[in-house]
Amino acid sequence: MSTPPRFAALLLLLLALCLQTSGVAAGEAVIRAHPESAGVRSLPVDCSDADTDGEGWTRHRIEAPAVGWTAKPVAVLVSGIAVDRVRITQGDRVYCGQYGDGARADSRFRTGVGGVFVPAQGSRNPVQVSVSGAVLDLWPVVIDIGPPAAVQRADALRFAFRVAVLAITFSVVFSTALAWVALREVALASLSVNTALVVVWSALVTGLSGFPEAWLPVGEARLRLLLSSPLLVASITVFLMMTSTRLRTNSRGARLISMGCVLLATLAVPAWLLPWHAIPTFAAWAEFGVALLFGGVVLVSLPGMLRRRLLPMANLVGALPLALVSASGVFLPSLLGGWKVEAYVAGAAWIAVASSSMLMMRLASLRRQRDEMRALAETDPLTGLPNRRTAIARLQGEVERRRTLGTDFGLVFVDLDNFKQINDGFGHSAGDRVLAAVAQLLRGLVRGSDIVARLGGDEFVLILVGADVATTERLAERVRERIELLPLVGSGPEAPLSCTASIGVVASAWHPDAGAEELLKRADEAMYASKKAGRNRVTRG
Repeated sequence: MSTPPRFAALLLLLLALCLQTSGVAAGEAVIRAHPESAGVRSLPVDCSDADTDGEGWTRHRIEAPAVGWTAKPVAVLVSGIAVDRVRITQGDRVYCGQYGDGARADSRFRTGVGGVFVPAQGSRNPVQVSVSGAVLDLWPVVIDIGPPAAVQRADALRFAFRVAVLAITFSVVFSTALAWVALREVALASLSVNTALVVVWSALVTGLSGFPEAWLPVGEARLRLLLSSPLLVASITVFLMMTSTRLRTNSRGARLISMGCVLLATLAVPAWLLPWHAIPTFAAWAEFGVALLFGGVVLVSLPGMLRRRLLPMANLVGALPLALVSASGVFLPSLLGGWKVEAYVAGAAWIAVASSSMLMMRLASLRRQRDEMRALAETDPLTGLPNRRTAIARLQGEVERRRTLGTDFGLVFVDLDNFKQINDGFGHSAGDRVLAAVAQLLRGLVRGSDIVARLGGDEFVLILVGADVATTERLAERVRERIELLPLVGSGPEAPLSCTASIGVVASAWHPDAGAEELLKRADEAMYASKKAGRNRVTRG
Protein backbone atom coordinates (compact mmCIF):
# COMPACT_ATOMS: atom_id res chain seq x y z
CA MET A 1 0.00 0.00 0.00
CA SER A 2 1.43 3.41 -0.98
CA THR A 3 1.79 6.30 1.46
CA PRO A 4 -1.35 8.34 0.51
CA PRO A 5 -3.78 5.38 0.96
CA ARG A 6 -2.09 4.50 4.25
CA PHE A 7 -2.45 8.07 5.47
CA ALA A 8 -6.12 8.16 4.41
CA ALA A 9 -6.81 4.87 6.20
CA LEU A 10 -5.11 6.14 9.37
CA LEU A 11 -7.14 9.36 9.23
CA LEU A 12 -10.41 7.44 8.86
CA LEU A 13 -9.45 5.24 11.82
CA LEU A 14 -8.76 8.29 14.00
CA LEU A 15 -12.09 9.86 12.99
CA ALA A 16 -13.91 6.65 13.87
CA LEU A 17 -12.25 6.58 17.30
CA CYS A 18 -13.18 10.22 17.90
CA LEU A 19 -16.81 9.54 17.01
CA GLN A 20 -16.85 6.52 19.29
CA THR A 21 -15.42 8.37 22.29
CA SER A 22 -17.42 11.59 21.81
CA GLY A 23 -20.86 10.01 21.76
CA VAL A 24 -23.55 10.72 24.37
CA ALA A 25 -25.49 7.84 25.86
CA ALA A 26 -29.15 7.58 24.86
CA GLY A 27 -31.47 9.54 27.11
CA GLU A 28 -28.74 11.77 28.55
CA ALA A 29 -28.74 15.55 28.21
CA VAL A 30 -25.84 17.84 27.45
CA ILE A 31 -25.57 20.32 30.32
CA ARG A 32 -23.65 23.54 29.69
CA ALA A 33 -22.89 25.79 32.66
CA HIS A 34 -22.29 29.47 31.86
CA PRO A 35 -20.32 31.77 34.17
CA GLU A 36 -21.91 34.97 35.37
CA SER A 37 -21.18 37.82 32.93
CA ALA A 38 -21.03 41.44 33.86
CA GLY A 39 -22.05 42.28 30.31
CA VAL A 40 -25.53 40.74 30.52
CA ARG A 41 -27.82 42.60 32.83
CA SER A 42 -31.54 43.23 33.15
CA LEU A 43 -31.27 45.99 35.74
CA PRO A 44 -30.65 49.66 34.84
CA VAL A 45 -27.10 50.88 34.48
CA ASP A 46 -25.93 53.52 36.93
CA CYS A 47 -26.88 57.00 35.64
CA SER A 48 -25.27 59.11 38.33
CA ASP A 49 -22.64 60.53 35.96
CA ALA A 50 -25.09 61.43 33.16
CA ASP A 51 -25.42 65.25 33.14
CA THR A 52 -28.36 65.45 30.75
CA ASP A 53 -28.63 69.22 31.18
CA GLY A 54 -25.09 69.73 29.94
CA GLU A 55 -23.83 70.54 26.46
CA GLY A 56 -24.13 67.82 23.81
CA TRP A 57 -27.37 66.32 25.13
CA THR A 58 -30.65 66.37 23.20
CA ARG A 59 -33.93 65.89 25.03
CA HIS A 60 -37.13 64.27 23.71
CA ARG A 61 -40.44 64.19 25.56
CA ILE A 62 -43.22 61.63 25.04
CA GLU A 63 -46.42 62.74 26.72
CA ALA A 64 -48.79 60.38 28.50
CA PRO A 65 -52.13 59.53 26.84
CA ALA A 66 -54.97 61.97 27.43
CA VAL A 67 -56.48 59.72 30.10
CA GLY A 68 -53.11 59.04 31.68
CA TRP A 69 -51.02 55.89 31.67
CA THR A 70 -52.58 52.58 32.48
CA ALA A 71 -50.87 50.20 34.85
CA LYS A 72 -49.65 48.13 31.91
CA PRO A 73 -45.90 47.84 31.14
CA VAL A 74 -44.47 50.16 28.49
CA ALA A 75 -41.20 49.47 26.66
CA VAL A 76 -39.02 52.26 25.28
CA LEU A 77 -36.13 51.60 22.87
CA VAL A 78 -33.76 54.31 21.63
CA SER A 79 -31.37 53.89 18.68
CA GLY A 80 -29.55 55.93 16.03
CA ILE A 81 -26.11 56.06 14.43
CA ALA A 82 -25.16 59.33 16.15
CA VAL A 83 -26.39 58.16 19.55
CA ASP A 84 -23.77 57.84 22.28
CA ARG A 85 -25.22 57.71 25.79
CA VAL A 86 -28.95 57.43 26.54
CA ARG A 87 -31.00 58.25 29.65
CA ILE A 88 -34.69 57.29 29.78
CA THR A 89 -36.93 58.34 32.68
CA GLN A 90 -40.59 57.98 33.60
CA GLY A 91 -41.50 59.12 37.05
CA ASP A 92 -38.91 57.75 39.45
CA ARG A 93 -37.80 54.99 37.09
CA VAL A 94 -34.53 55.63 35.24
CA TYR A 95 -32.67 53.63 32.58
CA CYS A 96 -29.23 54.52 31.26
CA GLY A 97 -27.08 52.89 28.63
CA GLN A 98 -24.27 53.25 26.14
CA TYR A 99 -25.25 52.66 22.50
CA GLY A 100 -22.91 50.15 20.87
CA ASP A 101 -21.92 48.50 24.15
CA GLY A 102 -24.13 45.63 25.23
CA ALA A 103 -22.45 45.55 28.62
CA ARG A 104 -23.83 49.00 29.39
CA ALA A 105 -27.47 48.53 28.39
CA ASP A 106 -30.51 46.46 29.29
CA SER A 107 -29.85 43.01 27.83
CA ARG A 108 -33.50 42.54 26.88
CA PHE A 109 -32.86 44.81 23.88
CA ARG A 110 -30.30 44.24 21.13
CA THR A 111 -30.51 47.14 18.66
CA GLY A 112 -30.45 50.07 21.06
CA VAL A 113 -30.75 51.26 24.63
CA GLY A 114 -34.11 50.52 26.21
CA GLY A 115 -36.07 49.75 29.31
CA VAL A 116 -39.50 48.68 30.53
CA PHE A 117 -41.62 50.99 32.69
CA VAL A 118 -44.81 50.28 34.63
CA PRO A 119 -46.44 53.70 35.12
CA ALA A 120 -48.94 54.13 37.92
CA GLN A 121 -52.61 54.01 36.95
CA GLY A 122 -53.65 57.46 35.68
CA SER A 123 -50.13 58.87 35.92
CA ARG A 124 -49.40 61.73 33.52
CA ASN A 125 -45.65 61.77 33.98
CA PRO A 126 -44.08 61.84 30.49
CA VAL A 127 -41.35 59.55 29.21
CA GLN A 128 -38.25 61.68 28.84
CA VAL A 129 -35.37 60.58 26.64
CA SER A 130 -32.01 62.33 26.79
CA VAL A 131 -29.42 61.47 24.16
CA SER A 132 -25.80 62.58 23.89
CA GLY A 133 -24.21 62.78 20.46
CA ALA A 134 -24.30 64.80 17.26
CA VAL A 135 -27.63 65.90 15.81
CA LEU A 136 -27.79 64.62 12.22
CA ASP A 137 -30.79 65.82 10.20
CA LEU A 138 -30.74 62.81 7.86
CA TRP A 139 -30.15 60.31 10.68
CA PRO A 140 -32.61 61.21 13.46
CA VAL A 141 -32.86 59.41 16.77
CA VAL A 142 -35.39 56.55 16.56
CA ILE A 143 -37.58 55.96 19.62
CA ASP A 144 -39.82 52.87 19.75
CA ILE A 145 -42.50 52.84 22.44
CA GLY A 146 -45.30 50.36 23.08
CA PRO A 147 -46.14 47.08 24.76
CA PRO A 148 -42.95 45.17 25.67
CA ALA A 149 -43.88 42.16 23.52
CA ALA A 150 -44.38 44.29 20.39
CA VAL A 151 -41.22 46.36 20.91
CA GLN A 152 -39.11 43.29 21.67
CA ARG A 153 -40.47 41.46 18.60
CA ALA A 154 -39.51 44.37 16.36
CA ASP A 155 -36.15 44.59 18.12
CA ALA A 156 -35.51 40.85 17.63
CA LEU A 157 -36.46 41.13 13.95
CA ARG A 158 -34.08 44.04 13.41
CA PHE A 159 -31.32 42.23 15.28
CA ALA A 160 -31.73 39.01 13.27
CA PHE A 161 -31.77 40.96 10.01
CA ARG A 162 -28.63 42.90 10.94
CA VAL A 163 -26.76 39.75 11.98
CA ALA A 164 -27.73 37.98 8.75
CA VAL A 165 -26.59 40.89 6.58
CA LEU A 166 -23.32 41.19 8.48
CA ALA A 167 -22.72 37.44 8.07
CA ILE A 168 -23.30 37.70 4.31
CA THR A 169 -20.89 40.61 4.02
CA PHE A 170 -18.26 38.80 6.07
CA SER A 171 -18.60 35.74 3.82
CA VAL A 172 -17.67 37.97 0.85
CA VAL A 173 -14.53 39.07 2.72
CA PHE A 174 -13.60 35.46 3.42
CA SER A 175 -14.35 34.15 -0.09
CA THR A 176 -12.51 36.96 -1.89
CA ALA A 177 -9.52 36.55 0.43
CA LEU A 178 -9.39 32.83 -0.38
CA ALA A 179 -9.74 33.63 -4.09
CA TRP A 180 -6.84 36.08 -3.82
CA VAL A 181 -4.69 33.41 -2.15
CA ALA A 182 -5.44 31.07 -5.06
CA LEU A 183 -5.26 33.55 -7.97
CA ARG A 184 -3.02 36.36 -6.64
CA GLU A 185 -5.14 38.98 -8.40
CA VAL A 186 -4.71 42.48 -6.94
CA ALA A 187 -8.37 43.30 -7.62
CA LEU A 188 -9.45 40.45 -5.35
CA ALA A 189 -7.26 41.70 -2.51
CA SER A 190 -8.66 45.22 -3.00
CA LEU A 191 -12.22 43.91 -2.90
CA SER A 192 -11.52 41.84 0.21
CA VAL A 193 -10.05 44.83 2.09
CA ASN A 194 -12.84 47.10 0.87
CA THR A 195 -15.53 44.66 1.99
CA ALA A 196 -13.78 44.31 5.35
CA LEU A 197 -14.29 48.07 5.75
CA VAL A 198 -17.97 47.51 4.93
CA VAL A 199 -18.11 44.89 7.71
CA VAL A 200 -16.58 47.34 10.20
CA TRP A 201 -18.96 50.11 9.14
CA SER A 202 -21.98 47.79 9.28
CA ALA A 203 -20.99 46.55 12.74
CA LEU A 204 -20.71 50.13 14.00
CA VAL A 205 -23.85 51.50 12.38
CA THR A 206 -26.00 48.59 13.56
CA GLY A 207 -24.56 48.49 17.07
CA LEU A 208 -23.41 44.89 16.60
CA SER A 209 -19.90 46.07 17.42
CA GLY A 210 -21.05 46.16 21.02
CA PHE A 211 -22.81 42.81 21.28
CA PRO A 212 -22.62 41.08 23.66
CA GLU A 213 -19.84 43.42 24.78
CA ALA A 214 -17.80 46.03 22.93
CA TRP A 215 -15.44 44.01 20.69
CA LEU A 216 -14.62 46.95 18.40
CA PRO A 217 -13.43 49.60 20.86
CA VAL A 218 -13.28 52.79 18.78
CA GLY A 219 -14.43 55.10 21.57
CA GLU A 220 -15.09 58.71 20.60
CA ALA A 221 -13.85 58.05 17.05
CA ARG A 222 -16.99 56.02 16.32
CA LEU A 223 -18.97 58.80 14.60
CA ARG A 224 -16.01 60.03 12.57
CA LEU A 225 -15.32 56.46 11.47
CA LEU A 226 -18.99 56.09 10.50
CA LEU A 227 -18.72 59.19 8.32
CA SER A 228 -15.32 58.59 6.72
CA SER A 229 -15.46 54.86 5.96
CA PRO A 230 -18.53 55.03 3.65
CA LEU A 231 -16.79 57.68 1.54
CA LEU A 232 -13.73 55.50 1.10
CA VAL A 233 -15.77 52.33 0.59
CA ALA A 234 -18.10 53.94 -1.96
CA SER A 235 -15.24 55.32 -4.06
CA ILE A 236 -13.30 52.02 -4.05
CA THR A 237 -16.45 50.00 -4.79
CA VAL A 238 -17.45 52.17 -7.74
CA PHE A 239 -13.89 52.12 -9.08
CA LEU A 240 -13.83 48.31 -8.91
CA MET A 241 -17.23 48.14 -10.60
CA MET A 242 -16.06 50.40 -13.41
CA THR A 243 -12.89 48.42 -14.02
CA SER A 244 -14.53 45.00 -13.70
CA THR A 245 -17.31 45.91 -16.16
CA ARG A 246 -15.05 47.81 -18.55
CA LEU A 247 -17.11 50.99 -18.69
CA ARG A 248 -15.94 53.35 -21.43
CA THR A 249 -13.44 55.62 -19.73
CA ASN A 250 -13.56 58.11 -22.62
CA SER A 251 -17.22 58.98 -22.02
CA ARG A 252 -18.10 62.13 -20.12
CA GLY A 253 -20.19 60.22 -17.57
CA ALA A 254 -17.37 57.79 -16.80
CA ARG A 255 -14.91 60.66 -16.38
CA LEU A 256 -17.28 62.42 -13.98
CA ILE A 257 -17.69 59.20 -11.97
CA SER A 258 -13.91 58.82 -11.78
CA MET A 259 -13.60 62.38 -10.51
CA GLY A 260 -16.36 61.65 -7.98
CA CYS A 261 -14.48 58.59 -6.70
CA VAL A 262 -11.34 60.66 -6.16
CA LEU A 263 -13.30 63.46 -4.47
CA LEU A 264 -15.15 61.15 -2.07
CA ALA A 265 -11.98 59.29 -1.15
CA THR A 266 -10.29 62.64 -0.47
CA LEU A 267 -13.19 63.82 1.72
CA ALA A 268 -12.64 60.84 4.02
CA VAL A 269 -9.64 62.71 5.48
CA PRO A 270 -11.44 65.94 6.56
CA ALA A 271 -14.00 63.82 8.43
CA TRP A 272 -11.30 63.29 11.07
CA LEU A 273 -10.28 66.95 11.24
CA LEU A 274 -13.57 68.85 11.29
CA PRO A 275 -14.75 70.49 14.52
CA TRP A 276 -17.68 68.81 16.21
CA HIS A 277 -20.23 71.49 15.23
CA ALA A 278 -19.41 71.02 11.51
CA ILE A 279 -20.08 67.28 11.48
CA PRO A 280 -23.88 67.46 10.83
CA THR A 281 -23.39 69.58 7.69
CA PHE A 282 -20.53 67.38 6.52
CA ALA A 283 -22.62 64.22 7.07
CA ALA A 284 -25.49 65.59 4.95
CA TRP A 285 -23.20 66.53 2.06
CA ALA A 286 -21.31 63.23 2.30
CA GLU A 287 -24.55 61.26 2.03
CA PHE A 288 -25.59 63.41 -0.92
CA GLY A 289 -22.24 62.67 -2.60
CA VAL A 290 -22.68 58.91 -2.12
CA ALA A 291 -26.19 59.09 -3.60
CA LEU A 292 -24.91 61.11 -6.56
CA LEU A 293 -22.04 58.68 -7.19
CA PHE A 294 -24.17 55.53 -7.26
CA GLY A 295 -26.87 57.32 -9.25
CA GLY A 296 -24.20 58.20 -11.81
CA VAL A 297 -23.14 54.55 -12.05
CA VAL A 298 -26.75 53.59 -12.78
CA LEU A 299 -27.05 56.24 -15.52
CA VAL A 300 -23.73 55.33 -17.15
CA SER A 301 -24.58 51.60 -17.10
CA LEU A 302 -28.08 52.10 -18.52
CA PRO A 303 -27.09 52.29 -22.25
CA GLY A 304 -25.13 49.04 -22.01
CA MET A 305 -28.04 47.34 -20.27
CA LEU A 306 -30.43 48.48 -23.02
CA ARG A 307 -28.06 46.86 -25.53
CA ARG A 308 -28.28 43.70 -23.40
CA ARG A 309 -24.60 43.65 -22.56
CA LEU A 310 -24.02 41.36 -19.61
CA LEU A 311 -21.41 43.28 -17.63
CA PRO A 312 -23.14 46.72 -17.68
CA MET A 313 -26.37 44.94 -16.78
CA ALA A 314 -24.68 43.34 -13.77
CA ASN A 315 -23.20 46.74 -12.93
CA LEU A 316 -26.62 48.37 -12.89
CA VAL A 317 -28.22 45.56 -10.89
CA GLY A 318 -25.45 45.86 -8.30
CA ALA A 319 -25.58 49.66 -7.93
CA LEU A 320 -29.34 50.24 -8.26
CA PRO A 321 -30.46 49.14 -4.73
CA LEU A 322 -27.92 51.32 -2.94
CA ALA A 323 -28.59 54.19 -5.36
CA LEU A 324 -32.30 54.04 -4.50
CA VAL A 325 -31.62 53.74 -0.75
CA SER A 326 -29.16 56.65 -0.68
CA ALA A 327 -31.40 58.83 -2.86
CA SER A 328 -34.38 58.08 -0.61
CA GLY A 329 -32.29 58.83 2.47
CA VAL A 330 -31.37 62.27 1.10
CA PHE A 331 -34.50 63.40 -0.73
CA LEU A 332 -37.28 61.34 0.92
CA PRO A 333 -36.03 60.49 4.42
CA SER A 334 -39.55 59.72 5.65
CA LEU A 335 -39.83 56.92 3.07
CA LEU A 336 -37.35 54.72 4.94
CA GLY A 337 -38.72 55.67 8.34
CA GLY A 338 -37.05 53.84 11.19
CA TRP A 339 -35.56 51.21 8.87
CA LYS A 340 -32.88 53.40 7.32
CA VAL A 341 -30.02 51.56 9.02
CA GLU A 342 -31.31 48.19 7.79
CA ALA A 343 -31.81 49.56 4.27
CA TYR A 344 -28.25 50.91 4.10
CA VAL A 345 -26.53 47.80 5.46
CA ALA A 346 -28.62 45.59 3.15
CA GLY A 347 -27.66 47.78 0.18
CA ALA A 348 -24.01 47.68 1.20
CA ALA A 349 -24.12 43.89 1.52
CA TRP A 350 -25.87 43.59 -1.84
CA ILE A 351 -23.28 45.69 -3.63
CA ALA A 352 -20.47 43.75 -1.93
CA VAL A 353 -21.91 40.49 -3.26
CA ALA A 354 -22.56 42.06 -6.68
CA SER A 355 -19.04 43.52 -6.85
CA SER A 356 -17.59 40.12 -5.99
CA SER A 357 -19.71 38.45 -8.67
CA MET A 358 -18.84 41.08 -11.28
CA LEU A 359 -15.16 40.83 -10.48
CA MET A 360 -15.31 37.06 -10.78
CA MET A 361 -17.08 37.46 -14.13
CA ARG A 362 -14.38 39.86 -15.27
CA LEU A 363 -11.60 37.54 -14.12
CA ALA A 364 -13.33 34.61 -15.82
CA SER A 365 -13.55 36.64 -19.03
CA LEU A 366 -9.86 37.53 -18.81
CA ARG A 367 -9.02 33.91 -18.09
CA ARG A 368 -11.00 32.80 -21.15
CA GLN A 369 -9.19 35.36 -23.28
CA ARG A 370 -5.87 34.21 -21.89
CA ASP A 371 -6.74 30.58 -22.60
CA GLU A 372 -7.79 31.50 -26.13
CA MET A 373 -4.54 33.39 -26.69
CA ARG A 374 -2.60 30.46 -25.28
CA ALA A 375 -4.48 28.07 -27.54
CA LEU A 376 -3.70 30.27 -30.54
CA ALA A 377 -0.04 30.38 -29.52
CA GLU A 378 0.15 26.62 -29.02
CA THR A 379 -2.06 25.38 -31.88
CA ASP A 380 -1.61 25.20 -35.63
CA PRO A 381 -4.60 27.10 -37.08
CA LEU A 382 -4.90 24.99 -40.26
CA THR A 383 -4.95 21.50 -38.75
CA GLY A 384 -5.88 22.24 -35.13
CA LEU A 385 -2.84 20.22 -34.00
CA PRO A 386 -0.30 21.44 -31.44
CA ASN A 387 2.49 23.47 -33.04
CA ARG A 388 6.26 23.01 -32.89
CA ARG A 389 6.75 24.84 -29.58
CA THR A 390 4.07 22.76 -27.89
CA ALA A 391 5.46 19.54 -29.35
CA ILE A 392 8.96 20.26 -28.03
CA ALA A 393 7.55 21.12 -24.59
CA ARG A 394 5.57 17.86 -24.48
CA LEU A 395 8.60 15.93 -25.71
CA GLN A 396 10.71 17.50 -22.96
CA GLY A 397 8.07 16.40 -20.47
CA GLU A 398 8.32 12.81 -21.67
CA VAL A 399 12.12 12.97 -21.43
CA GLU A 400 11.87 14.15 -17.82
CA ARG A 401 9.32 11.46 -17.05
CA ARG A 402 11.62 8.78 -18.47
CA ARG A 403 14.50 10.03 -16.33
CA THR A 404 12.29 10.02 -13.23
CA LEU A 405 10.11 6.93 -13.74
CA GLY A 406 11.98 5.02 -16.42
CA THR A 407 9.02 4.95 -18.86
CA ASP A 408 9.65 4.50 -22.58
CA PHE A 409 8.21 6.50 -25.47
CA GLY A 410 8.54 6.61 -29.21
CA LEU A 411 9.02 9.47 -31.68
CA VAL A 412 7.75 9.32 -35.28
CA PHE A 413 8.79 12.11 -37.68
CA VAL A 414 6.55 12.32 -40.79
CA ASP A 415 7.33 14.40 -43.91
CA LEU A 416 5.05 14.33 -46.96
CA ASP A 417 6.85 13.52 -50.22
CA ASN A 418 6.74 15.98 -53.15
CA PHE A 419 4.33 18.27 -51.31
CA LYS A 420 5.68 21.30 -53.18
CA GLN A 421 4.50 19.76 -56.45
CA ILE A 422 0.97 19.49 -55.05
CA ASN A 423 0.99 23.17 -54.11
CA ASP A 424 2.46 24.21 -57.46
CA GLY A 425 0.27 21.95 -59.56
CA PHE A 426 -3.08 22.18 -57.81
CA GLY A 427 -2.83 25.35 -55.74
CA HIS A 428 -2.32 26.09 -52.08
CA SER A 429 -5.97 25.36 -51.24
CA ALA A 430 -5.45 21.78 -52.43
CA GLY A 431 -2.27 21.58 -50.36
CA ASP A 432 -4.19 22.80 -47.31
CA ARG A 433 -6.79 20.08 -47.83
CA VAL A 434 -4.04 17.47 -48.00
CA LEU A 435 -2.49 18.71 -44.74
CA ALA A 436 -5.87 18.73 -42.99
CA ALA A 437 -6.66 15.21 -44.21
CA VAL A 438 -3.27 13.88 -43.07
CA ALA A 439 -3.71 15.55 -39.67
CA GLN A 440 -7.12 13.92 -39.25
CA LEU A 441 -5.67 10.56 -40.27
CA LEU A 442 -2.80 10.80 -37.78
CA ARG A 443 -5.17 11.74 -34.94
CA GLY A 444 -7.20 8.65 -35.68
CA LEU A 445 -4.19 6.32 -35.59
CA VAL A 446 -2.96 7.18 -32.07
CA ARG A 447 -4.36 6.93 -28.55
CA GLY A 448 -5.75 9.84 -26.60
CA SER A 449 -2.62 9.96 -24.45
CA ASP A 450 -0.33 10.30 -27.47
CA ILE A 451 0.61 13.64 -29.05
CA VAL A 452 0.27 14.52 -32.73
CA ALA A 453 1.76 17.90 -33.73
CA ARG A 454 2.51 19.83 -36.89
CA LEU A 455 6.07 21.15 -36.88
CA GLY A 456 5.52 23.38 -39.89
CA GLY A 457 5.10 23.03 -43.64
CA ASP A 458 4.47 19.36 -44.43
CA GLU A 459 6.20 17.98 -41.31
CA PHE A 460 4.38 16.17 -38.52
CA VAL A 461 5.59 14.46 -35.36
CA LEU A 462 3.97 11.76 -33.22
CA ILE A 463 5.00 11.28 -29.57
CA LEU A 464 3.88 7.82 -28.47
CA VAL A 465 3.64 7.84 -24.67
CA GLY A 466 4.71 4.56 -23.04
CA ALA A 467 5.38 2.86 -26.39
CA ASP A 468 8.24 0.38 -26.72
CA VAL A 469 10.43 -0.08 -29.79
CA ALA A 470 8.22 -2.65 -31.51
CA THR A 471 5.05 -0.60 -31.01
CA THR A 472 6.74 2.55 -32.32
CA GLU A 473 8.04 0.87 -35.48
CA ARG A 474 4.73 -0.89 -36.10
CA LEU A 475 2.77 2.33 -35.85
CA ALA A 476 5.25 4.19 -38.08
CA GLU A 477 4.80 1.59 -40.81
CA ARG A 478 1.03 1.78 -40.42
CA VAL A 479 1.16 5.57 -40.80
CA ARG A 480 3.15 5.22 -44.03
CA GLU A 481 0.67 2.71 -45.46
CA ARG A 482 -2.42 4.73 -44.52
CA ILE A 483 -1.04 7.96 -45.98
CA GLU A 484 -0.26 6.19 -49.25
CA LEU A 485 -3.83 4.88 -49.41
CA LEU A 486 -5.44 8.14 -48.27
CA PRO A 487 -8.10 9.20 -50.82
CA LEU A 488 -7.44 12.80 -51.84
CA VAL A 489 -9.19 14.92 -54.45
CA GLY A 490 -7.68 17.80 -56.36
CA SER A 491 -9.40 20.61 -58.21
CA GLY A 492 -11.63 18.26 -60.17
CA PRO A 493 -12.35 14.65 -61.09
CA GLU A 494 -9.63 14.80 -63.74
CA ALA A 495 -7.03 15.65 -61.15
CA PRO A 496 -6.91 13.02 -58.40
CA LEU A 497 -4.26 13.54 -55.75
CA SER A 498 -2.15 11.09 -53.86
CA CYS A 499 0.87 11.46 -51.63
CA THR A 500 3.36 9.39 -49.72
CA ALA A 501 5.45 10.07 -46.64
CA SER A 502 9.04 9.60 -45.59
CA ILE A 503 9.25 8.69 -41.91
CA GLY A 504 11.99 8.69 -39.30
CA VAL A 505 11.60 6.67 -36.10
CA VAL A 506 13.38 7.13 -32.77
CA ALA A 507 12.77 5.16 -29.58
CA SER A 508 13.79 6.54 -26.21
CA ALA A 509 15.37 3.19 -25.36
CA TRP A 510 17.94 3.71 -28.13
CA HIS A 511 19.14 7.05 -26.71
CA PRO A 512 18.43 6.98 -22.95
CA ASP A 513 20.52 10.08 -22.18
CA ALA A 514 19.35 12.25 -25.08
CA GLY A 515 17.31 15.41 -24.54
CA ALA A 516 14.26 16.55 -26.46
CA GLU A 517 16.13 18.58 -29.08
CA GLU A 518 18.60 15.75 -29.75
CA LEU A 519 15.84 13.15 -30.14
CA LEU A 520 13.96 15.40 -32.55
CA LYS A 521 17.18 15.99 -34.51
CA ARG A 522 17.82 12.23 -34.77
CA ALA A 523 14.25 11.62 -35.96
CA ASP A 524 14.66 14.40 -38.54
CA GLU A 525 17.91 12.85 -39.80
CA ALA A 526 16.22 9.45 -40.06
CA MET A 527 13.40 11.03 -42.08
CA TYR A 528 15.92 12.57 -44.52
CA ALA A 529 17.59 9.18 -44.80
CA SER A 530 14.21 7.78 -45.93
CA LYS A 531 13.98 10.47 -48.62
CA LYS A 532 17.50 9.75 -49.87
CA ALA A 533 16.69 6.04 -49.99
CA GLY A 534 13.80 6.65 -52.39
CA ARG A 535 10.98 8.12 -50.22
CA ASN A 536 7.82 6.36 -48.96
CA ARG A 537 9.66 4.35 -46.35
CA VAL A 538 10.48 4.18 -42.60
CA THR A 539 14.03 4.57 -41.26
CA ARG A 540 15.30 4.09 -37.73
CA GLY A 541 17.28 6.91 -36.15
